[in-house]
Amino acid sequence: KLQSFDINAKPPVTHAQIEKLQKEIDNSRCEYEILKQKIAHWMPCDEP
Repeated sequence: KLQSFDINAKPPVTHAQIEKLQKEIDNSRCEYEILKQKIAHWMPCDEP
């Protein structure tokens, strides 16, 4: 029987882990913006 298994049981997430994740997200967003600017520079999309 699997009834004793708690599906909702999650490992506790520490504040440090959340901050680390937030930092990684911010870095990814920043890299994405830089990449977007590079692409816009090399392949200008002036025409619709």
